[in-house]
Amino acid sequence: MPEYFAPSENSNKEKHSLSKHLHQTAMFAEYFACHKNYKQIFKIAALLHDLGKYQQAFQDYLTNGGKRGSVPHVSWGAGLCTTL
Repeated sequence: MPEYFAPSENSNKEKHSLSKHLHQTAMFAEYFACHKNYKQIFKIAALLHDLGKYQQAFQDYLTNGGKRGSVPHVSWGAGLCTTL
């Protein structure tokens, strides 16, 4: 199974796993939910917010560079939510 990365690196310049990024973001979102009834929806939204970064084109952009914004990714999670 291929490994996917988020664009951020840690202080040691190590690549950040996209899966780890999404799960850590989901934990933070759940924690900061304004009411316990919203924890689950905050978690789901956080897990989906970077879904488009799983595109091979986006991973190639991270590896090879290119113009910022040249590989759209933000609509993927939102688009999936409209089908749920």
